Amino acid sequence: MLTTPPTGTYQNPVYGGLPDPMGLRDLDDFYVYGTGDLFPVVRSTDLVHWTKVGTALSRRPAWVPQSGQWNPWAPSVLRRDGACPRTTSTSCYVMYYTGLNASLSPPANCIGVATSPVPAGPFTDAGILHTDPPSVDSSG
Repeated sequence: MLTTPPTGTYQNPVYGGLPDPMGLRDLDDFYVYGTGDLFPVVRSTDLVHWTKVGTALSRRPAWVPQSGQWNPWAPSVLRRDGACPRTTSTSCYVMYYTGLNASLSPPANCIGVATSPVPAGPFTDAGILHTDPPSVDSSG
C-alpha cells in the first residue's frame, strides 16, 4: 500500500530530472547542480523542499559548439574565500565541468572553469582548464 510520507521527510529522488547531481552547502542553503544544457541548479534550506533556481551558465561557453550537442556533463562547484576575477566579492564559487572542445581534432571533452560571486550563478566562463605542461589522456 502506498502512503504519503509525513511532511518534512524526503523521498528519492529528492528532486527529479537532475542527473549527476553535485551538492554544495553554503551557510543555511543547499545548492545542487546537475548535468544538462547550461547546468540546471536547484536550492533548498532543509534538503526536503527544492526550488528551481535556473541554470549555472546563461549561455554556452565560447569554446564549445554553439549548436547541437556540446556534452555538458558533471558540474562540480567549490567555494573559496576572496574575490572572483573582475569582482569585489568576498567569496568566489568555482565551477568545473566537462564540455566538448570542437577545435580539437578529433573533437574531445575538456574540463571547463567558470566563476560566480554567488552560488546560484550566473557563472562566467573562464575557458578550458590548462595543465602545465599541456597534456592529453591516453586516448589522445
